[in-house]
Amino acid sequence: MADEPDISTMTPQQATERLAQMKAAYDGAGPSENPTTAAEAGARLDVLRQDPQRSARLFAGDVQVRREFDHLTRLVASGDKLADALAGVEPPMNELTSGKELNARNLQSAVQDLRELGLGDQAIRDTLTDTASLSVEDVALAMEFKQQALGNEEFVRRYLRGDPEMVAAMTRANAIIINGAKKWAGRYPITSSTRR
Repeated sequence: MADEPDISTMTPQQATERLAQMKAAYDGAGPSENPTTAAEAGARLDVLRQDPQRSARLFAGDVQVRREFDHLTRLVASGDKLADALAGVEPPMNELTSGKELNARNLQSAVQDLRELGLGDQAIRDTLTDTASLSVEDVALAMEFKQQALGNEEFVRRYLRGDPEMVAAMTRANAIIINGAKKWAGRYPITSSTRR
């Protein structure tokens, strides 16, 4: 840093410009101005949201700004948030969801939690979506396991203490039962009357 001028000799404007250069170098290149993925589009939207002049132009009806905004939001909406969470892609700072849909940050947290419980990526995808290829027999086995496990004093004691092995086993069984209930609803009565 021998080439750096002494800050005490700079004008306020020069010091401000130098700080901006140093900040830009520290922050890196920033998000792509021409994103092609949902994650890149989300990052670009995060940057654009911080520009009050751009926001004012958007709300004033600027066609070019609106076109870019529409393009970016379509890209974000077309993304696979679960695939991004499984891949560890950093979720956007701001996100609009509707209904019971998890936002990307909560989805990423759920993925982490399920991984800590020993579930692999496919099991996580099956748990968090309706993609599980479960048979009626799979669901019945999971229900039987759960009933037997909850009737086993040692299992219950370890489960309630948070034993990772027991918690993971119960989480997997519950995931199968829940996904089976979604898939087989109306065709297979998953109620307390089906217990043996």
